Amino acid sequence: MNIRLGLDSGAHSLYKLVFSRTDSGAKVQREHVTFEYVDTPRFRQYLDAYMEFLLERGKDFDFYVNLDIIMSAEKSIEVQKIMEREGLTPLPVFHLNEPWEYWKRYADSYSYIGLGGLGQDIPMERFMPFGDKAFKYIMDKGRPRVKVHGFAVNAVAMLKRFPYYSVDASSWTTFARNGVICIPVPIWKNRNVIGFTYLKPPYAVPVGDRSMHKTKHLTNQFELPKRVIEQYIRDCGFEPEQAKEYWVRDIINIKFYLGIERELKDYYAERFNFPEGGNVYLAGQPSASSTIPSFRRISTHFPEGVKYLPTFFYKKHMSILLDLQKTVERRRLSLPRRRLAV
Repeated sequence: MNIRLGLDSGAHSLYKLVFSRTDSGAKVQREHVTFEYVDTPRFRQYLDAYMEFLLERGKDFDFYVNLDIIMSAEKSIEVQKIMEREGLTPLPVFHLNEPWEYWKRYADSYSYIGLGGLGQDIPMERFMPFGDKAFKYIMDKGRPRVKVHGFAVNAVAMLKRFPYYSVDASSWTTFARNGVICIPVPIWKNRNVIGFTYLKPPYAVPVGDRSMHKTKHLTNQFELPKRVIEQYIRDCGFEPEQAKEYWVRDIINIKFYLGIERELKDYYAERFNFPEGGNVYLAGQPSASSTIPSFRRISTHFPEGVKYLPTFFYKKHMSILLDLQKTVERRRLSLPRRRLAV
């Protein structure tokens, strides 16, 4: 088992939970933000703590993200340069509606950049033309010349259209919290299911006790789809009744996203000559509880490894994953080596 981590700066959470309201409690909409909050002592304290942490632990992450100022490319670059002067190498982030020259600047100056826009109330249909333009600029002989991380990207249509090096998604736990599991589209042959395909929009099937009244609930399915769903649950290593448990739904949904990653790499290799892309990082916390035993219980079901994207804003969750990563690494290094036959 291998635990790999990226790290989000928490820029979105920091703004949303700390700076998005006036003294009277009124919420400030994004389009009315004037970015004075960037010059406040609290913002600078957060940035300083983030940089201090990264100077000590940054090597434990595959990548870490700039404390970007959403909808202000100019302010984002200022923070990027502050971090770089400290010897750090954060991913710069470009967002929908920012001046186009900043995307060109990032793409021409960095080997790995972040692309935001989804997750700030931007629907996929609005993002698509923006994504087309962004990726067109970085394509060279059919493959991307820089690596791109897509924030909050989990729609299959998006993943197939744009050759991301990495993406993060929190839907696995959002679905699980609401009693739902993701079922990939079955592959049929002679009225029998011979496998599943992950690069088509999945079926969201309620299985929890709280959603029993829903017509799509597992218990309310017709005989044939019910049998297919139950087969998939068993393929994941559980009995259908166990899917009522939060942690089981977490595992089933993670298996779905790992299935996406597996098929996406093959798809990228064929379409973009980019088999190293399509890495899926799991954002968010388990639906049952965010503890080391909870993560260990989940991770033991994935000997091929799991990639997580914690955020610096939620330090407990981040620390739990770092501790788990170190524990797994120590165990791996302490395993006795096999003696070679001579």
